[in-house]
Amino acid sequence: MLLLAGLTLLVVFPTTLFSGDGARSSPLGPARLVPDRQYPSTCPFHATDTGSSRDVPLAPPGFPLSARDSLTVSYEFAIHNVSHRAASLRLTVPSFTAMFPLTSGSTFEAFLPPRALWLNGTAWSSSSLASKTKVAGGVTSFAKTPATMTSQLVAIMANASYQTATIVFRWDWAVTFATNGTTISSPWSRVATNGTQSGPFYPAPYVGLVSTSSTSPEIGSKFTAFLSGATSNTNFRSVLEYASTGREIRNDETITGPGNATSAGVSVLILPYQSSLAPSTLLDHVRDYCLSLLYSISLHVVYAPSANVTLSVWPPRCGPVVFNGTAFRNGGTIRVTPSSSGVSIGAPSCSGWLFHGWSRSAGVWVGSPGLASTNATISASGNLTASYS
Repeated sequence: MLLLAGLTLLVVFPTTLFSGDGARSSPLGPARLVPDRQYPSTCPFHATDTGSSRDVPLAPPGFPLSARDSLTVSYEFAIHNVSHRAASLRLTVPSFTAMFPLTSGSTFEAFLPPRALWLNGTAWSSSSLASKTKVAGGVTSFAKTPATMTSQLVAIMANASYQTATIVFRWDWAVTFATNGTTISSPWSRVATNGTQSGPFYPAPYVGLVSTSSTSPEIGSKFTAFLSGATSNTNFRSVLEYASTGREIRNDETITGPGNATSAGVSVLILPYQSSLAPSTLLDHVRDYCLSLLYSISLHVVYAPSANVTLSVWPPRCGPVVFNGTAFRNGGTIRVTPSSSGVSIGAPSCSGWLFHGWSRSAGVWVGSPGLASTNATISASGNLTASYS
């Protein structure tokens, strides 16, 4: 298996010229380069940019479709600049969705599954390799807002290190009328001279998803994605989000070792930093060192059958801690069933000391840490300490 771990400095590339329809007629400037703070010599965009993903607009059909009319969408890639001698690239392309807003407020969508494409020289890849046709079930009226071909923020990857090649992307649509078989096609989407989404861009170095641990992990355990490819001596991030809202709840870093004899494991702890967690559907977004989104993995997290909560008091002469109506001395451990329902906790008065607050760790969450009597939610094992000062 080819390992592409070397990181290269930006070099001056020969310029290949493209116009909006792919003809070589006007020069394009280099892709926007804003180094990431952690990897200033290799990351070609801000951490907040979508970078190596695509989200490209195109004017929709200016007429409605009738029942049985068909709409075909296609996309193509081409090499823009390449710094190494072999002017060819193997692209690993995630799924794309063409989204056409409708006057009804819904969308007419065409899904194109993941695929691999080879690019050679300056030729565009064949649109026949990446196309999808959908048939209208009835009258379909398009809104005047642009249609979009999007990879949903997931990166396009190539068998090259960052900043050794730039590529360009375009897409189009064609409507075929059922009544007479004639076809009307759009122009190709514009290939612009600036911006991260419609101009030349750096694909992310290829990283393959070999396997994962259970996609139904217990809350409090670790979920691991095993990666191959450009994984040697680098950083990856697993960003855990609620699937329903996209709200980030955890962001863990993995620094891999040298070599590629075995796949590299990139892990995230199934626990939020700032709240409890109930069984739910989460997304693990695996990102590379430039924060390009490589994989989005759906997880259905569940409670463990039981959790151990260790109860502590500081200073030890104070206490006991009252947990769900039962008193526990310093260092006591109780086995509980994780639940989203809170349990009562209490810290009684201590002669000569004032209650300072509750501290907690791991899967224990306290509703009002400054109150002596409050509630705790147990998502997984952890510690709970009553402190006096």
